[in-house]
Amino acid sequence: MALADPIHQLDPPSTNKLEKELTERVVEGVERWSRLSKEYRSQCHRVKHNGIQQGWIIFDSAAARVSLQPTTAKQVLKEMVVAKKTILHLCAKNFCGKSEAKATLVLEIKKLKLLRLVDQRVATIS
Repeated sequence: MALADPIHQLDPPSTNKLEKELTERVVEGVERWSRLSKEYRSQCHRVKHNGIQQGWIIFDSAAARVSLQPTTAKQVLKEMVVAKKTILHLCAKNFCGKSEAKATLVLEIKKLKLLRLVDQRVATIS
């Protein structure tokens, strides 16, 4: 019987989810940033994880944001292509009513990672 290598195991899903939620909240808000230097800033958060109170520090740098912009732009363009294809498929599909169409649209919107739909009105196509 072989033992799993603890160094190469993935983090438990709860760790990834908590980390993702905290990072998204920090990125969306402009709260509590402490300047470390002209280029770097950080935030400290108290988090209870797996029953243990922990202090998590999030770092941000101008250089990382600049290098991330082209990558993010490519990902957004790819997702835009997928979203357009999905919309075309939904337009070609026959629905029983507005409620079914809206429910299907809501399910498809949840799949988007980088894009946000601003207006979810249902309109008839003339």
